[in-house]
Amino acid sequence: MNFLRFVLYPFTALYWTITFVRNKLFDWHILSEFRCAKPVVAIGNITVGGTGKTPHVRFIANEMHNRYTCAILSRGYKRATKGYVDSLQAPSPKALGDESYMYHTSFPDMLVAVCERRVQGAQKIIRKHPHIDAILLDDAYQHRHIKPSVNILLIDYNRPLSSDTVFPFGRMREGAYAVKRADIIIFSKCPALSDEDKKTLRNSLAYRTFQAVLFSQVEYGLPYHIEHKIELTMNDALSGRSVILLTGIAQVQSMKDYVQAYALSLTHLEYADHYEYTSADVSRISSIAQSQQSSPVIITTEKDMAKLIDAGITEIDIPVYVLPITVSFSDEDKDILMHTISDAISR
Repeated sequence: MNFLRFVLYPFTALYWTITFVRNKLFDWHILSEFRCAKPVVAIGNITVGGTGKTPHVRFIANEMHNRYTCAILSRGYKRATKGYVDSLQAPSPKALGDESYMYHTSFPDMLVAVCERRVQGAQKIIRKHPHIDAILLDDAYQHRHIKPSVNILLIDYNRPLSSDTVFPFGRMREGAYAVKRADIIIFSKCPALSDEDKKTLRNSLAYRTFQAVLFSQVEYGLPYHIEHKIELTMNDALSGRSVILLTGIAQVQSMKDYVQAYALSLTHLEYADHYEYTSADVSRISSIAQSQQSSPVIITTEKDMAKLIDAGITEIDIPVYVLPITVSFSDEDKDILMHTISDAISR
């Protein structure tokens, strides 16, 4: 470990310097930030993978959708298309990317758009859909070419910034100095916290008075059948059965622990984040499930669902359930979150 640290340290120092200088160029207005004609709510993280960004985007999108006409814009990671595409043109995981397609299935009457160059994407949304009240910009904390009206930063409670460092030795996209850009900081995946615990976490950031520091918890919805969408309780779906947990997401341990509590036995088939399933994968998954002793059942995530359907998972003779991952806030924190967003949109 000491040798690895020694080898990687120069590259880590170089990466830190490059990202620091880049941010300063934006701060000094040498690199320009596009000011969108509509309010922009940006959400993202400093560390790579597993902060719970996707369920937070869905939570905020749902709350905004109840009050405004809004659109979600992302780059569409690992999609098969290029340029600007939206959910009115090509609503499929290959066209939009798995996360953006999941947003579309969650909010079918909300515009979901993808574009590598998000300034162009925002301009096209406004030009094509002038009735839009606001844009929710996904995975955008480092995307400084658009000036957000509200900047939301997620920090995983289980991976504090103080114990991490930047690439390539650590998992941070930029130094902890970047926290100061946030209007709202959310500690995600929190256990039950006392007021003293929350105070300690706030103080660990040296946050500024204008920044709201909030706390969210992971929650799981009722599993539903992948085809007919009928919901069951976890006990009805999994109790007394051999469960195959099938995931292509980052940081799956909490979900694994949750499913384990209901299963007679658990086999976890863990694929890379954003994995594209094939028919060969489905054949292997089916064989593993059929080799189990007690009435096997497969459970997967909403992010994996569409790609598994495309690969043929519904054709196997084993029940497949989808487990929704959601987040929750205290009433006070939810009010602060949405008041900050609403205030920016009204301005």
